[in-house]
Amino acid sequence: RQNASSGSLAHCMSLGEELSAKIMASYLGFAHVEAANAFWFDSSGKLDVKKTVANLKSATSGVRQAVIGGFYGSSELGRAVFSRGGSDVSGTYCAVATNSNLYLNCTDVCGVFVADPSKVVDSRRLTELSYDQMRRLSLAGATVLHNQAVMPLAKYGIPLEIKSFYTPHKVGTLVTERAAQNAVLSVTEKMQNG
Repeated sequence: RQNASSGSLAHCMSLGEELSAKIMASYLGFAHVEAANAFWFDSSGKLDVKKTVANLKSATSGVRQAVIGGFYGSSELGRAVFSRGGSDVSGTYCAVATNSNLYLNCTDVCGVFVADPSKVVDSRRLTELSYDQMRRLSLAGATVLHNQAVMPLAKYGIPLEIKSFYTPHKVGTLVTERAAQNAVLSVTEKMQNG
């Protein structure tokens, strides 16, 4: 996470995201919710969850459809950004603030696999996982979802579905309280030099 003023690296890093959200909202005819006004980081750089959820509830009250940028917000020092994959965390808190029935997280793969599908041919997709299993996989290095995105959903019982934006018609991975019944959840890779 980084913060600073409007000329800062954090501001530069998030400007494309901000402009993309505004363009998409205009194109779709949806409201635009400015992430910098919604996501709040405290003086230590940690997301202030209570203030963020209150900001999101206020910004989305009476709004049927909206576009909000991901991975950035504000602090007393100016613009702030989440760590890599922070849009997953932003989406999670949007789902919490709006009392959603489902958080659909679209990424470049159609779900969670036992091994990286770009490196392992015919890697098996997991159809369902528990919140705890997903958190453990994220902490162990599965980059499909930010590890801080899971537990808020578990706390409020909001199901998470991970799908691909390339193939939205394909089944993804559903994350709920129900644990996967698979013997192997992930395969790790050991690289050798030489």
